Amino acid sequence: MTPDDFLQALWRARAVAIVRAADAATAAAAMTAAIDGGFRVAEFTMNTPGALELVRDFARQDGLIVGAGTVLSVSDARAAVDAGARFLVSPVIDEEVVAEAGRLGVAIMPGTWAATLLSTQTSYDKIFG
Repeated sequence: MTPDDFLQALWRARAVAIVRAADAATAAAAMTAAIDGGFRVAEFTMNTPGALELVRDFARQDGLIVGAGTVLSVSDARAAVDAGARFLVSPVIDEEVVAEAGRLGVAIMPGTWAATLLSTQTSYDKIFG
């Protein structure tokens, strides 16, 4: 799935189920409930215990787009994509993480506290593809 394909799918889905939990079993149960409720885009935060295994397991489901959140390093990005993440979310703009997402061919959505900060980044054109 290219970053542009992801954006189109996100536009159609209109919402992302984001799960951060204290343990993998709770995270899996919460995400299952969200999927049963109609969500088709799912994100597990990397600070959830067992996040990579959750990404791997849920990425096997047909019709579900799974990503990883709280991606704070290049190694996080690589591990998440290796596990099956098709998009990445980070609470910060880290140029190396954004560049790695581009190399890995996945969309990344970094967080900022101001739109101006996002627009001044040299990698702005690479954020979504």
